[in-house]
This record gives sequence, C-alpha cells and structure tokens, in this order.
Amino acid sequence: MKIRQVGVYGLARDAEGRYLTSAAGTLPGGLVPQGEHPDEAVVRLVGEQTGSGVRITGLLEVSSAVVDHVHTDRILYSLAGSFTGTASGIPLYPDERPVEAVERRVQRFGAYAVARDPDGRVLLTKIAAGYPGAGLWHLPGGGTDHGETPEQGLTREFAEETSQHGRITGLLRTAHRYTPAELGPEGVPMDWHVIRVLFSVTVDRPTVPVVTEQGGSTEAAAWFRPSELSDLPLTEVAREAVGDPALA
Repeated sequence: MKIRQVGVYGLARDAEGRYLTSAAGTLPGGLVPQGEHPDEAVVRLVGEQTGSGVRITGLLEVSSAVVDHVHTDRILYSLAGSFTGTASGIPLYPDERPVEAVERRVQRFGAYAVARDPDGRVLLTKIAAGYPGAGLWHLPGGGTDHGETPEQGLTREFAEETSQHGRITGLLRTAHRYTPAELGPEGVPMDWHVIRVLFSVTVDRPTVPVVTEQGGSTEAAAWFRPSELSDLPLTEVAREAVGDPALA
C-alpha cells in the first residue's frame, strides 16, 4: 500500500546565527492534519515544539522523499520571531512516520502554475464535467504521482493539460481547499483535503493550447489577456492568483 502525506517545516535563526530546532535537534514542524492550511500548521507546530512565537517570512522550497512505501511532500518555510529555544548545527528533517489511514479520507498534494507568456497573457484550464468545479477555469497543474517531485509533477501535468512547454521561474505560495463531504468519482462523499503549491511559469514560445490527456479532469485550455479575466468563471485559487499583483 502506497501512503501519501504532507509535512511542513520552518527554518529560522536567531541573532547569533543559530538554528531554531526541535528537542530532537531537527527542523521543527511535522505532518499537516486533515483540513488545516499548511501555513497555519507550520506556525502551530513550531510553536508547540519550541515554545517560540514565529511568523512566516517566505517560502523556501518544496521537495519530496520516498521511504519504503511512504511518500512525503515537504514544504519548507523561512520563519522569524521571538526564539526561546535554539541550537547550533545543521538542521535535519525528522523521521516522518505515516499517519493512520482513515476510510474515505483523502489528502492530496498538487503543484500548479501561474503561467504567462511574453505578452502578459495568462494560461488557464477548464475543469471537465463530472469533476468538482466543473465549468470553472483553473490554474494548470494537478496532483503529483507517488515518487514525483513537485516540479516533475507540474511539468507533466502542464504538458498534458495545455501542450505548452513552460519554464519554472519561482515558488510563489501555498493554498489549500478542505471539503469534508466532497463527492468522489462514485458519487459517495469523502473527506477531501487538497494542499497546493503555486509556481510562477513562463512560456517563452506560446502556441494554441491543446489538452493531450483524454478523459481527465481538464476539458479545455486557453490563453487570456488580463482584461478578459474579470468576466471568467474562475476557481477560488485561480481568482486569487491572477488578481494578486504580488504573483504577477
């Protein structure tokens, strides 16, 4: 049985350059509980483990690790705050034990693109009928496969959904969506939690987008000028992304 889970960790130093660590001498943080935003989880976990009040100052990297049958997607934040417990040395990730499986509980990790071409157009994908958000325009990307890094998963999904060749230029932010009674493919409710990382992507040589993966959750892809976005039916994460000047 393959297990997927998401971990969040914080990297912080005091005025003397010492790392903030857990009691075990590793990076403070841990696994994201079902339904909690990863940003909120890292602040809470670091506070509980170190007794320090911290705030997020940036998103450093996302990565993945597979040990035996357990795939852990990791989000590493930069933190600042009032540190009460510090230690020197190089921080390490803790031993990530798999969380207990719960029937019909799904936590999904996905990588998505805020993609633009040299003319400033935005690339979006339309969700197919039969999937949550059907008919809405969404950010290109999707869930990563077992053993994939976030960048690998995004590159694969981006090509399948849009037929474009994108260049990842930065890591933007995290997002999440929690629906305790989402309808699954069989029409049966499930406890559904999606954790997303958003990358900035540049398509240097845009072409007419074509969905190459048939029968999936994407039915169309298209380029839009910024002036066209206000009238589009967008998913929540897409509307926040294209409307945020910081992500432009």
